[in-house]
Amino acid sequence: MSQVSQMSPARRGRFAAAMAVALGVVLGVSSGAYATRAPKASAGKAPRAVPTASVTVQTNFAFDGTQAAFFVAKYDGFFARQHLDVTIIPGQVAATGLTNVIAGKVDFALTSFSLLPAAIQAGAKVKAIMLWYQHTAMAVCALASKHKLTKPASLKGLTIALPQGSTTQVFTPVLLRINHVPVNSIHPENIAASLYVSALFNGEVDVIPCFLNESYWVSSAEAAKLGEKLSVLPFAKFGVNPYDDVVVASDATLAHRPGVVRRFLKALVGAELYMRSHTSAAVRATLDAQPSLNPTVVAHQIQVTAGEGNVLDFDLHGYGWFNSTLVRQSLALFRRGGIPGARAVTPGELYTNAYLPGKS
Repeated sequence: MSQVSQMSPARRGRFAAAMAVALGVVLGVSSGAYATRAPKASAGKAPRAVPTASVTVQTNFAFDGTQAAFFVAKYDGFFARQHLDVTIIPGQVAATGLTNVIAGKVDFALTSFSLLPAAIQAGAKVKAIMLWYQHTAMAVCALASKHKLTKPASLKGLTIALPQGSTTQVFTPVLLRINHVPVNSIHPENIAASLYVSALFNGEVDVIPCFLNESYWVSSAEAAKLGEKLSVLPFAKFGVNPYDDVVVASDATLAHRPGVVRRFLKALVGAELYMRSHTSAAVRATLDAQPSLNPTVVAHQIQVTAGEGNVLDFDLHGYGWFNSTLVRQSLALFRRGGIPGARAVTPGELYTNAYLPGKS
């Protein structure tokens, strides 16, 4: 007779529970998952099931590698492990998702921090709940054979694609003002992001938005096909380096679904940290969301975006954490640049760290 069979029923129950926990530790977790603690057994009570919540999130632009954490969270099971059924909708410009959060059409959105002051001044009840990355990747670019962009004054007299509601449309005047370049010295054109590259190569515009972690890689690849190179003007180099992309939610969602908000951010942060060392998995998940994308371009976008998250604040406090000093500095830049609503709001109205999972 085995030692186990000689145990009392109570001891056998405790032994089986201990073995289950031990096997969980030994076997670990499936690819892409993080180990979780087994729930404590309670005498005669099964763990309470967590109901699956349906949520919708909208990205800032059309799907690409900069949003890979959303796709990793969805297709590699991070959302599912937090009992979330998440629908991801592509955006058009940064303002689209914010508008839809305010209207209650989506639960969360990736948008520009710079758009919040005007929305809040107008009465919107919304907050940034996670910082996507700390340093801005904003830039504009031109064909190097036609224009050398060495400083903001290089933009004088040029036609620039600036879609209405885009981050670049908001910050190009800021860039010009703080570098003492007349705002009316450029010629803005409201051209959709999907037409940037063709408009540049066809000569319809001289300059297009060229985010260093995103559209630069698409435009650079297309330019190379024509034997061209891009001349790039990064905004951060010339004094425009505010908090940029953030995840937002309405005050109503925060008040009525706080558990869902925390689970959503926990899954998203987990996916973000996982993809830092699993680029191929992040590329695959992004292509699952948008199969027509160029895998090489997507990989570049993911790697550069991940690099933007390697900052001391995130290391100390956890991914997505807002530094109150940098919030104030960003707001000061918004005010200096004349961004609508910036003088009417306080830093505390713009963000909260309360729903982030913190340092793991």
